[in-house]
Amino acid sequence: LNKISIYLNNVKKEKKTDVIFSFDMSERQKIIFIKINDDEKLSTIEQAGATFYIFLKKNKLNKINLYSDTLKRKSNKKNILHFIHGLNLKSYTFNKYKSFVKDKSIFPIIVFSKDPKFLNESYKKYYAIESGVNLTRDLVSEPPNVLNPKKYVEIIKKLSSLGLKIKVYNEKKLKSMGMNALLGVGQGSINETFLVTLEWRGNKA
Repeated sequence: LNKISIYLNNVKKEKKTDVIFSFDMSERQKIIFIKINDDEKLSTIEQAGATFYIFLKKNKLNKINLYSDTLKRKSNKKNILHFIHGLNLKSYTFNKYKSFVKDKSIFPIIVFSKDPKFLNESYKKYYAIESGVNLTRDLVSEPPNVLNPKKYVEIIKKLSSLGLKIKVYNEKKLKSMGMNALLGVGQGSINETFLVTLEWRGNKA
C-alpha cells in the first residue's frame, strides 16, 4: 500500500467495540474510519492515536492523509491535536546503538484541515512536551558507562538555551557547602560527583 486516507467520525457513547475500520479501495489504497465518542476524554483520544500508530506499523502503511475536519463537534480541533500527540508519543524508538538500518517504513502523515494555521500554532505546545518526554526516554535508555555524571551535566547545560537557569556544583563546591552525605555516595565511583540545579522563572513573553 502506498496511500491511506483516514476519517475520524463522532458517534454517541456506546459499549467498547473496535474503533478502527478499514476498507481496501484497491491494492494501493485503503480507507480507514476511526470512531471517537462524543464525550471521550482527551487522554482516551491520545490512547486512540497510540493504538492507531500500532495499526499503521502492523499494516506497513507508508503514506497517510488524515482528514481532521471529519470530526464535526466543537471540540474537533482539540481532539485532533491530542490524537496526533498520542500517535507521536507512541512512535518513539531508541535506535542509537542498533546496527540494523533504520526502518524505512516510517510514514509521513499529512493532516488536512480548514484551519491549518491553528493546528500548526497550537501543536507547538504538544511538540514541546514530546521533545521533553523523548529526551527523558533517551537519557533513561543510555547505558551508565556512557551517561556518567560529567556527560549528564553536559547534556543538562544545553537546556539553558530554553531559558532555564542552570548551576553546576562540582566536588570542590559541594565540599565547601558541607554536602558530605552526597559526596560519600559518590566515593564508590571512579566518576566525579556533580549536583545540578535548574530554575525556571517563567517566560516574560
